[in-house]
Parts: sequence; C-alpha cells; structure tokens
Amino acid sequence: MDGPNMKSFSKQSLKVAALLAVTFFASKAWAADTPTMTIGNSAGYSVALEPTSQSDTAGVALYYPTSYMQAFRGCRITQLNLQLNTLVGADSLIVFFSNDLNGQPLYERKVTPDKKKLVVALAKPFELTGGSLYIGYKVVGARYLCLSNTFVAGEEWFFKRGAWAKSTNEFSATLTATVEGERLPNDVKLTTMVMPSYGQTDQPLKFYGTFANRGGSAVNSLTCTYYVDGVARGQETVDGLSVAPRKVGYFNLSSLSFPDEGEPSVRVEVTAVNGQADAVPDDNVSRLQKVLLRKAFVKRNVLMEVFSTELCPTCPAGHEIIANELGAKTGLIEVCHHAGFLTDGLTIQPSVDYEWFYKEKKLYAPAAMFDRTCLSDDYPSLYADKVPVFSVTSGFLGSLYDIMGEVPAYVSVDLSKSYDKATRRLTVHVEGKQLLPLDAPDSLRLNVYLTEDSIHTTTQRGAAGDYYHRHALRSLLTATWGDKISWTADGHY
Repeated sequence: MDGPNMKSFSKQSLKVAALLAVTFFASKAWAADTPTMTIGNSAGYSVALEPTSQSDTAGVALYYPTSYMQAFRGCRITQLNLQLNTLVGADSLIVFFSNDLNGQPLYERKVTPDKKKLVVALAKPFELTGGSLYIGYKVVGARYLCLSNTFVAGEEWFFKRGAWAKSTNEFSATLTATVEGERLPNDVKLTTMVMPSYGQTDQPLKFYGTFANRGGSAVNSLTCTYYVDGVARGQETVDGLSVAPRKVGYFNLSSLSFPDEGEPSVRVEVTAVNGQADAVPDDNVSRLQKVLLRKAFVKRNVLMEVFSTELCPTCPAGHEIIANELGAKTGLIEVCHHAGFLTDGLTIQPSVDYEWFYKEKKLYAPAAMFDRTCLSDDYPSLYADKVPVFSVTSGFLGSLYDIMGEVPAYVSVDLSKSYDKATRRLTVHVEGKQLLPLDAPDSLRLNVYLTEDSIHTTTQRGAAGDYYHRHALRSLLTATWGDKISWTADGHY
C-alpha cells in the first residue's frame, strides 16, 4: 500500500476502520427501518375551506395534552404534511412547535412552498418529551385555510385577525405530523358505542362499537371490560380485527347478561389493544348507560317518518333505499310527510309543522326519523345536526330499525274503527294500558294518523314515467302535537 499518495495502516487500524464502516452502515439501515406513524385529526386532503384575509397572517394549530403526548416520549417528529389553498411567496410559511401559542415557540422554520400539497421534512427531528404540544403553521397571503374530513375529533386553533381562537368547525385542519420511534404506542380511540337501554334476564346484551386506530401498528384484537354500577364485571376479547393505522374498525360485544330484573348502570372500557395496555386510556370509555332488565317485554312497532315531496329529484332514490333495507321488516309503521323540500299537492299543514324536528334553517329531503329520537351518541356522523331528522343514506336504516325495535312497548294500543259509506264518516276508537313504569305519564300524547298508499303520479321529479307515493299523511284525527291521554286508576286510557 506504499506509494506517493498512500498512507500505511497497521492490521489493527484496518480492523478498526472496517468495524467503523460496518457500524456506520448498520446504523443507516436501522434508521431507514425505524417505524413511523401519523398523528393529526385530518382524514385526508382538503374538502372545505376556512376564509381568511389574504393581507393578514393566518394559521392553524393542533393541540395535544400531556395525557396524549406522554405516550410519545422518546419519539421524534420528522416531517409535517399540510395543504395550502394558495401558493404563497418565499418565506411566507412558518411551521412551528410550541407549548404556548402566545409564547416563544420550541421550534420554528420558514418554508418557501413549491406546491400546495406540501411535505416539510425537518433537517433535525424534533424530540418529544411527553409534555403538551401545539403543532402548527402560520402563512401570509392565503385567502383560505384548508380543511378536511375528520378522522378523530381534537382540539384545534385558528389564527385570524391577529389572535388565536379555538375552532368550532365541523371539519379538521389539513395538517398532520409524521412521528418515528423505536417503540410507537398502541392507541385506539373509542369513537362510538351503541349500548342497549333494555334487556331480558339471562339473555346477552348486545353492544356495537367503532374505534379509530391512532397507533403505529395494526389492531388485531381488543379487550373490553364491563363495569356494572362502578364495579368490574368481566372482560371480553374480540379477535381477528386487522385494522391498519389511521383506519376505523368495528366490533361487537355480547357476553354480558344478568339473572335478575333491575336497572343496573353499565359502561364499557377498552382496556387492552393486541393484548397490551392502551397508551392513551382516557378516550376508551363509553358513556354510562342504565339498562332496564325484565324477564319479558312486549314487542313494539317502530315509527319511521319520511320527508319527501314530488318536487324533490333525489327522493325516488331515497325511497328505493328504504324499500331495499326495510322492505322485509315487520313491525314498521311508515308515514310520509310531503314537506322538507318545498311542498306539493299532498302536503298538509301538520307535516310542515313537523319540520320543527330539523336543525333550524336546514331543510332537505329525502330525510327520515325513527320514533322522533336523536341517536347522535350512537351515530354521530349520521346525526351530525344533533336532531332526530337525518338524511336517508344507505347502510344505516336496518341498524336503526333494529336499535329502535329493541325498545319495549311502554303502553298497549288497541284501535278499532268503523266507516259509514253513506255519510263517509270514519269513527276511530283508541284505548290501551300502561305496560312499564312511565317517568311522566301526564306528558304522553296520542297521535292518530290517516295515511294513503299507492297514489299514482307521472310528474315526480327524479323518476321516469309512472310513480306511486307511499304512506302519504292525508289527515290527523288528533291535534298536530297529539291529544292528552286520560288515565284511569288501574293504568288504562
């Protein structure tokens, strides 16, 4: 190895050099294989916009409390992913990390965007200590802030008109962060839990849940613990889930039952993910649900009220969804109000009055409601307006019917009628009795509807040729909001 441009090395130094080279390349390979995951509330790219003033600085910040960030202690943020509505100029974008939006940032960097869908790689990864953190950006020259559909709800802030304010927008900022670490957490967020209000003794109660996988690996199993009146009452493990990170999973539970009648309070908690403790357990607990248990119940009919008009071009498709998903169901009473989207020749004033069930200033059709009940706790996306009325959407009607069908009958209804053809006078007599305890029996009202089926038309928008209106409300035999019920001493009316 001797020569004018060569140096001499001993065998020992060659061994050291070789060892260093092996160590270097091994560390590079290890870094490339380090697991990563995404955190953020956004479900994808922009679908909505938050207006700003183009001449002012605007911004977005996601907030994560210590209870969440402690699971990431020792991990690192390597890049931010965001979307801009306007391609702004040089150094007009600043990304930052902070524990105080009005204080000195822990990290900030000016960026010159070269495209609207932007990946900002950090020259040096930001080390996470486990403390609370704001992840955000400020931008000058953007007319709008980009928002996306929400993967999970989380605290967000907008910077407009020189100040930060907490967001109340139903969408989420199009902003996520990539985190790497040798031990990324298992973390799920319980997003919905459909819980029974009624049950029969010695019969398993049925629970239906959804969860968001916020962790770094696929969720293959969940272990849930039942709590009855505050005391742990057994566990149930659901296997075979295979839910990838940043995806939503579904699971059913059915191992809890009671031998005696009563009204226990039940809640469910996800206590293990893939057989290990969840890193952020605070968001894994269902609401507390009181369950009325009896040896037997009288099965009830389910009332479905539909809002539809002849002027609604999407209503025929909505009625087809109803027919496909509920056509074979028994015990379903359907009433169609010709309201919600303008009016037509079948509209009566009570149907217009029932538009009160919609969210204020938000009428549409086809729409429906089951037993005038809002199930926003169980189906937050379907009942986003937090009112009993929802848009007729495929895939939900059967589940809603099943849930409402599990509610027992509180009173019996016996209806008899007679019709005099000569005078065309219809006489209806309704009576019944109380079957279960009523919280406020004096508040109950009786509604008697007269509906007509198979009304032919050729002018229905959204339909070609012949069309038949079903279950149209033609008259009320009681007041719009029902008649007060008179109870006898033995619980009859």
